[in-house]
Amino acid sequence: KSKKIIYLQPMGDFNGTVQFEKIKKFVSAYFTLPVKLLPPIKLNKSLYNKQRRKFDADEILLKVRNSLPADAFAFAAITDKDMFSGRLSAVFGLAYCDLHSCVVSTARTVANPHQIKGRDEFERIFKLVVHELCHTMGFPHCSAHKCLMNGTANIKDVNNAPLTLCGPCLRKLQWNIGFDKLARYKKISNQLAALNISDNNLALAAKINRLEKEKAVNARLVIDKQLMAYVRPRATNKVESKKRGEQEGQMSLLVIFEQATTVRELPISLYLGLIVYH
Repeated sequence: KSKKIIYLQPMGDFNGTVQFEKIKKFVSAYFTLPVKLLPPIKLNKSLYNKQRRKFDADEILLKVRNSLPADAFAFAAITDKDMFSGRLSAVFGLAYCDLHSCVVSTARTVANPHQIKGRDEFERIFKLVVHELCHTMGFPHCSAHKCLMNGTANIKDVNNAPLTLCGPCLRKLQWNIGFDKLARYKKISNQLAALNISDNNLALAAKINRLEKEKAVNARLVIDKQLMAYVRPRATNKVESKKRGEQEGQMSLLVIFEQATTVRELPISLYLGLIVYH
């Protein structure tokens, strides 16, 4: 429970840290957890494979495992260097669930790997960072739905992936962290609006609208149940003081009343009858 902070670690030769502040805010909104941005560091040359002419993503993660902060819920390194992993000649990112760590490369997703610019580039990095962070929490690739956790083999897959999780994956995340879905969606929407990422924000707007309607309906149901709890005991006491025939009639009325989902579903004549009888 004490491990509730996500750490972002820039690695390489990035131009400034302003771009990482935007990533930090988005990741915090997405996971509803505090995010700390660590000072940029250089990648050790020993992690570079001369034969493959790329950095070894597995070695990067193994290198950082001994320097993870004690309160780290998850750790994400972001590098401007091209990477490979095992037999894969190039990877956008890599995650180790047991180390709660991941690494993402900008080398194949932005025009200038040292500087993330524009909404399209930020959207790609958002997707990759969140995708790999979900892997650190034990999420496998999702193949049953259109989901952020779908596997990505090329830049087209990254562009086509949604920023949202499917229903089952969202429930996994909610079980892992615990959050209010409506509040979370609003925070994510605000971050996307700031960068004018409209397509994914439109999808979020629909989700927010649906959840707000559900919240309003649930609030009305609570009021109606409270009203039913108030009416029923006093009506039943009245019924007990009547003759048997009157008892059956009044009890039938109560059955109709309790079968209705809300007071508003009762026929107006029955509703008025209850009020008069009460």
